[in-house]
This record gives sequence, C-alpha cells and structure tokens, in this order.
Amino acid sequence: MGPQKPPDPGHPESAGRRSREFYTFLLAADVLVLFIYFFLVPNDVWESQSTRLRSIGALAGSVVSYLGLKSILNRYGSGLTFMDHPWFRGMLWVATPVLWAAVLPVWTVRLAIKPVQNGQVSAAIISQNESRGDQSATGRNEPNMRYRSCESLTAGSPSGETDCVVGGLLLRSYEIQVEGAPRRTYLPAASVLRNTFSRRAFGVQLPCKLEVVGPMAGARVSIQRIGEEKSEDLGSLPDDGILFLTPGPYKIKVTEGMHTAEESFDMECGKRLEVQ
Repeated sequence: MGPQKPPDPGHPESAGRRSREFYTFLLAADVLVLFIYFFLVPNDVWESQSTRLRSIGALAGSVVSYLGLKSILNRYGSGLTFMDHPWFRGMLWVATPVLWAAVLPVWTVRLAIKPVQNGQVSAAIISQNESRGDQSATGRNEPNMRYRSCESLTAGSPSGETDCVVGGLLLRSYEIQVEGAPRRTYLPAASVLRNTFSRRAFGVQLPCKLEVVGPMAGARVSIQRIGEEKSEDLGSLPDDGILFLTPGPYKIKVTEGMHTAEESFDMECGKRLEVQ
C-alpha cells in the first residue's frame, strides 16, 4: 500500500473536525474565564491600578491552565456528543461574550433617587463578600465606605426623581449605599446585567423634610416607625423645626420640660406637622 493522502480540507470530515476544535476552544476559554471571575478578580478594590496589574498578571499566568484544559478536552472530548448539537453551540455563542466581559469593569446600574436632589449624589459600592457590620441594624453609614459620584446625573425629571448612573462594575452581586439613605439597595448579578442594557432603574428613597410646628426649639424628639418595636431618639428639635424622615407611618414624641406630646402621622415629602 502506498502512503495515505492527507485529508482534503474541503472534505466534510475535515470541516467537522475544525468545527469541533473551534467549539472546544470556546468551551475551554469559558471555563477559564469563570475561574478568573470567581477566584482571581478582586471584589472591592478593582479601581486600584496596582490591583488591575496583579489581575492582568494572574490572567497571563492562567494561559498555562487554559492550554492544559484545551489539551484534555481535545483528547477526551471525542466522546462528548453534545458538543456537536446546535443547541449547545448556540448556547456557547450566547454565553461566551457575557462570560468574557464579566471580569471587566464595563457594567453599570441606574438609580432612581427620591426626592429630587439639587446637588451631586454619591454612592458606595459594596461587594457581597464585604462585611456588613451593624449597618443593616442601625441604618447608619459606615465611616470606611468609599463613596464616588454618579457618572451621569439627571435631576428634576417629570417623575420627581433624580436619575443616577454608577458604572465601572464587574458582573456580580453588589449592595449600593447612596449617601444619606437609611438602607442599602441590593443588586443581584442578573439585575446588573439587565440594567446595563435597559433604562429600568432601581428605586432609592432618601429622607424627606418634615417641618414640626408647635414645640419650642430644643425640645427632645423621639420617633418610632409604626410596626417596629424600637424608637429612635433624634435629640433636640432644631431651631427651624426641620427633621428628615423616609416616607411611611410614624409616631412622634416631643418632650418639652414636664410636657410630653405624641402624634401619629403618615410621612410625606415636604409635610408640615403640628404638635400640641
């Protein structure tokens, strides 16, 4: 027998092998990107230049892992018949760009802040891996939060909201603490993905102005949200009688000398409350 001729590049068998190698490449690359996403990319300090350089070094070092994984899939992947199915290849085409972009700070979220803000708005981006401390219980901002201003800010919209866009995020779950807000806004990774390509915004409610009329300045004020057990001591009533509360049902207690007055009310932005 004479020497065998090399396979014709246009032969269906050769075309099928090249197609299999291409989709094997995509699968191996996606697995590698998932590894980088979960184990190598830092969660909370991506803005640091040195952190980005270390991440790029880790990415370069992962090439060896990729080549080894690709070699294994080429050797043992012949028995994986699902790799030849159109549904699997279509899924790879959809998942690959999302996975590769997940490790890049290219994702954004849009916040609809009420009431309308006249000045700049700042927000802290907190990864789910970061300790929450006592913030969820106290509703107070932690002093070590790293706030940054909105990349895009549109105030005075017809809906009575301030539109704030925060960018430079990875595709993962976050909590956003808008400065002055009593609680954080939870952003799951799927919502970050959807919000990047849509104009749907996450609602954030900031405290509104409440004008208390009646008691003298310096009277002691405590407030209790109806439905909650604990009341909050707000200290002395300011000279202008202005307090800031988020909307909802409340009970206010004002102590002036030996006299104590209590009122129940529904808080609305710009409300004027007379306490006898």
